[in-house]
Amino acid sequence: MYPIVLTNLAQQRCVVIGGGAVAERKVAGLIAGGAKPIVISPQLTPQLQHWQASSQIQHIAREYQFGDCEQAFLVVAATNQRLVNQQIAQECHNHSILLNIADAAEEGNFITTANHRQGSLLFSVSSSGASPALSRYLRQQLSTYFDQRYATLAQIVAGQRTELAALSTAEREQYFDQLLIELAQQPTTLNHLPTEDL
Repeated sequence: MYPIVLTNLAQQRCVVIGGGAVAERKVAGLIAGGAKPIVISPQLTPQLQHWQASSQIQHIAREYQFGDCEQAFLVVAATNQRLVNQQIAQECHNHSILLNIADAAEEGNFITTANHRQGSLLFSVSSSGASPALSRYLRQQLSTYFDQRYATLAQIVAGQRTELAALSTAEREQYFDQLLIELAQQPTTLNHLPTEDL
């Protein structure tokens, strides 16, 4: 397993096939990553319908058809039909497309992580597909520790990269610790940003 973070998803064709709860989770992660996914399914969950109404997704209201994955950068197969997910896998493998299969991770070429976003920070947990439930649990534990202070810390140090690079590792860590202490003393609302599973 080699972890990566995909960027510039707004410029890529991302397709999710399926309209249920699993597809909804995958779409949430793609939207958080900047994508405007194409969702192919005869029906949508209420949340997916909301995202369609607010133009955050494009909806194609029908079952999967061979050719739907052509020219896609990334595809998520999240139907409740094993045979359909296998057909999607075959099409994607024929075109070297990034593919996540919700019900059979080993048939795709990437798996997703349980993510917690706090400002510009992204914390990801993976069990390498062994237990998505454990990944979500650990993600929740991280979200209680890495609160808004860490997002503020990231904002502060973003403009200090040159100065920080001149410090030793120990000096940088001491500086970060001191900033976190100061931030903890300031009244603030610990407004956690959404967590999601791709």
